Amino acid sequence: MPPAVLTIWQVTSSKSWGGRESLPVDLHLEFMTRKLNTRLFCAEGSAIAERHHGRPGITALPFAGMLDGTTLRHLRRELTNRRPSLVISHYSHDLFLLRLVLLGAKNVRLVLVKHVGPGKPKKDIFHRWVYRRVDLVLGVSSYIAERCREAYPLPAERIQVWHPGVAEYRQKMRPDSRRRIRAEYRLTEQDILIGYVARLTPGKGHQELLEAFADLAGTHPQIYLALLGEASAAEQSFAAALARRVTDSPLAGRVIMPGFVESVFEWLAACDIFANPSPKEAFGLNTIEAMAAGLPVLGITGGGTPDIITDSKNGLLAQPGDSHEFVLALARLINDPDLRGRLGQAAREDFLARFALPSAADRLLAGIP
Repeated sequence: MPPAVLTIWQVTSSKSWGGRESLPVDLHLEFMTRKLNTRLFCAEGSAIAERHHGRPGITALPFAGMLDGTTLRHLRRELTNRRPSLVISHYSHDLFLLRLVLLGAKNVRLVLVKHVGPGKPKKDIFHRWVYRRVDLVLGVSSYIAERCREAYPLPAERIQVWHPGVAEYRQKMRPDSRRRIRAEYRLTEQDILIGYVARLTPGKGHQELLEAFADLAGTHPQIYLALLGEASAAEQSFAAALARRVTDSPLAGRVIMPGFVESVFEWLAACDIFANPSPKEAFGLNTIEAMAAGLPVLGITGGGTPDIITDSKNGLLAQPGDSHEFVLALARLINDPDLRGRLGQAAREDFLARFALPSAADRLLAGIP
C-alpha cells in the first residue's frame, strides 16, 4: 500500500443493491480493519443506507441529481476538516459533483471503479472537463476496461483492470444449510441442484438457462434448477413473464424461484453446479461467490467471465449464443460427479488465490499512482 494513502473516501449515490453497492461496504469494512481513516458516502434512502444505518464511517447524503447543493457543501466541509488522499467513486454519475468538490484540492487522487460498461462515448467537451480530474479508471474486468478505453477521454494507461473480491463474512453459513434448504424443497442427496444468482432482468440469460434445463430435464429426472434474485421496480414485467413461463411449464415443480435471498452462501451450499448464462457479464461477483463455495461453474466466453474461469481448469465455458454447446457442457457436469468435484476444488483454490477481499484491497491500493 502506498504510504501516502491514509484517508480514503468512497462515494456512490446508487440506490440499488448489488455488486456495485455491496463492494464499497466490504472495502470500507476491510479498510477499517487496517486502521485506515475510511469514509463511505451513500445516498439517503439507498439500500446501503437502509442496511448499514449507524455503522461507523458511513454517511447518507441527499445526492439529489448531478449537482446537489446540500451534498456539495457537506463534502466540501469534510474536505476542509480532514482531506482524503484517495477518493474512490463507484458510480460515474457522481464524477461531476466530485469534480466540483475537489476544485483546488491538491494531492487528492480520484479513482473511478467501473462496475458496468459505459453506455455511450464520453468525449464531448463536458466529459473531457470532468474526466481531466480522474487519475485512474479501474474496470472490474478486461471487458469493461476495454469498453472504457473506447469511451473515455483518457490515455489508455490510465484505464486498468482491477478484479474485486468477496469478503469472508459473506461466506458464513449455518452448518446445516445444505440439508435444511434441500429438505425444504424435498430434494435428496441424489438430486442435482443447478443454481444461478442474478437480478431478474433481460440480458442475464435466465431464459436461455431455462431452455437448457428443459432440454436436459426429460432425460435427467434428478436435476433441479434454482433461480435466485429479484427484479427492480422497473423490471417487474420481465420477472412476471419469467415466473409465468415457469409455472406454465411441465417442469414447474423442478424450478425454484425463492426471490431475493440475503444468505447467498447458504443456497450455494445447497447447490451442486453453478451456471452463469449471462453473455456480457461485466465481471461476475456471483461467479466468484460460487467459486468460494467450491462449486463447479459453467459460464460464457463473452463479457468478463473469461477473466475468472479458464475452460476445463476451474470451470467450463461455452460460446455466447451457442445453446447446443451450453447444453452439452451442462450435461457433462450433470453426468460426471468426478468432474464436478475436480473443477469445484480448483475453483475454490483459485478463489482463495485471486479473489478473496483482502488480496483485492491490496491490489486496489497498490495500483494507485
